[in-house]
Amino acid sequence: MVVISFPFNVFLKLQLLLQFTNCFEEKNRSWTWKSGDILASKTNQVLNLQYVSPRLKYISGESKPWEPRILDDQAETAENAEITFTAFQQNFTLDLYQNRGLFASRYLERRGHFNDFVANGRNINHCFYHGTVRGRERSTVSLSTCEGIEGLINDGLTSYYIEPTDHSYHLFYRLKDLNFNEYYSAEQGMLHDRGIQAMDSPRQIFNKSIADLKTRRRTRRDVFTETKYVELVIINDHKQFEACGKNLTKTNLRAKQIANIVDAIFKPLNVRVALVAMETWDVADKVKADDDAETYLSNLIKYRKRNLLRRHPNDATKLLTGVSLKDSVRGKAQIMTICTRQSAGVIQDYSRNAAFTANTFAHELGHLFGMYHDEDLPRCVCNTRNSRGCVMSEHVGREPATEFSNCSLKGLEETLSRGLGSCLFNVPRTLFGGPVCGDGCWKRRGVRLWYRARMRR
Repeated sequence: MVVISFPFNVFLKLQLLLQFTNCFEEKNRSWTWKSGDILASKTNQVLNLQYVSPRLKYISGESKPWEPRILDDQAETAENAEITFTAFQQNFTLDLYQNRGLFASRYLERRGHFNDFVANGRNINHCFYHGTVRGRERSTVSLSTCEGIEGLINDGLTSYYIEPTDHSYHLFYRLKDLNFNEYYSAEQGMLHDRGIQAMDSPRQIFNKSIADLKTRRRTRRDVFTETKYVELVIINDHKQFEACGKNLTKTNLRAKQIANIVDAIFKPLNVRVALVAMETWDVADKVKADDDAETYLSNLIKYRKRNLLRRHPNDATKLLTGVSLKDSVRGKAQIMTICTRQSAGVIQDYSRNAAFTANTFAHELGHLFGMYHDEDLPRCVCNTRNSRGCVMSEHVGREPATEFSNCSLKGLEETLSRGLGSCLFNVPRTLFGGPVCGDGCWKRRGVRLWYRARMRR
């Protein structure tokens, strides 16, 4: 196992030949780690980087012996996997299971003005996993093994990110060690969104929801402990496609990585995300892009009503944009609109790793569920470290938030109690079979007790 640690001062002196990237190139910024490129002014983006050589093993079944190997070709995937490496003087073992509910059985990918099919369910390589860090309570992992190992690792105390280089080594770093200003080329105090408002009053939204859904009889259910499924469409606009080097595979992979993390964030609320379609505007935008988030959202909602819902019925539509939204805003969505024709949101993909953009994505999805900003409500309790905060905080934290406050849970409760979440109880058929819940869902009694405890705060 090879581990190379570069403290910040040594990192500056050596001027390592690395450059930040993931999928993005924007102006003179490159968003992939590439050995052989000159770091130049990027040397102070991360205070403590570590090179790790992870060992990945796919576990096909207990009866089949396996041998650990260093990560190379990723054509192979399996329902269960294990990744081991050493970093920060610790041994990490990630126990992973395939997130089999991430793709609905009718999942499609489209591109261009002529709605050309790119892929359907039969062509998808399912290399997206959830899991835990072995021996660490309250740990969560959400990553992909599609083109190297990439994703978010939380050991219960600290958030880490792992991402591939163009060699067998991977970069591993603590998200709190990011130099916020340098990493984002933006000032601190970024907002997920600003001035969240509903297009209509909650009562008007409720009435429209009932009309839109043509109220149907439903069996009595516990709306909080029963698993809910958001059938989601993601759109990559033309700027996003350009930012990913005009590479369709990388553009779509980026969106799937974000969706995989968002699904993990909502899982403790018994809410799961299932992708039904992905649209990439590789030729030109189908709606007018705008750096004003509210205007862009309005344009997207019109497109969804007139076009998208007929082709791809869905519960929510999210657009990932490469446009730099003004006023330090990173997203926009309307409150309490899930399951209505206004159920949409715009998110700027502003982060070089998927974790922070996924945080804003989850934040905007939370608005659709009726969650307001924690700062706008009295007596909100967020049981996380200050540097991380909760998902519905107005501000982007120094670490991506993965937990919800008691106020957010109350907002979800109100939305579901009003019947606005009717569409969420349709259990989608999944592309890869098995229950959408996966191994990470909580038992009904455990969820019920958890909700009651959080609501009393």
